Amino acid sequence: MKGKFELSNKKGLIFGATGFVGSEVAKNLSSRGTEIILHGKSKDSLVKLEKKLAGFGNKKTFLEFNLENLDLYNSLSQTISKRTNHIDFFINAVGKFPGLFPLTHLSSQMWNELIEINLNSYWRILHCIEPFLKQATNARIIFFTCSEIASGLPFHNIFSVCKSGIETMSKVYREENKNLGLKVHLVSIKPFNQGMTLNLNTQQNENKDQISCVIEKIINKCINNTTDELIIKV
Repeated sequence: MKGKFELSNKKGLIFGATGFVGSEVAKNLSSRGTEIILHGKSKDSLVKLEKKLAGFGNKKTFLEFNLENLDLYNSLSQTISKRTNHIDFFINAVGKFPGLFPLTHLSSQMWNELIEINLNSYWRILHCIEPFLKQATNARIIFFTCSEIASGLPFHNIFSVCKSGIETMSKVYREENKNLGLKVHLVSIKPFNQGMTLNLNTQQNENKDQISCVIEKIINKCINNTTDELIIKV
């Protein structure tokens, strides 16, 4: 396929790599020999991920980073620069969902915390790593969404608000950088209708083939292809 990535020669960054979707994408990319930087909130979660990926010979760097610690963003660019001078693709699978209940049942503290994790952190990370993306040729940015939730699904509270915000942010950034060949993709996964990946995760033992198919589509349609679609349903 013309324009297809040779993934063993590419460098990627995955935020939320210790979560279900993030770890499965990391496993797929590791099997292809891709060099990746993998983010997790805690050392324990990163140790578990390291064990999961231990059988693959690709180069992996593990990055412990608490998204709620705003001071850490000041050194994020420097931290990345010690590992690479460019990023070919950036995947953000970060998300925290408090459960299904009315929007105003959140406390002010919880609202601020969840806005920071589910929306603000997306902009903060992108702001820090943009120079590395622009050093690559036709870099890819991949976020996850569910179109139904983003349109304002009742009782999905903060998740509806943040997914809508991420979709708008993606459209704006995509238009601002289209002349650079930088591509932004929103991967819409239907099982997100129960929260970030609840359905997909709880049914993983029953639907391993389905999950593998979803992950494969994410890799092939967003990273290993030249599609110009903004929203990609898998």
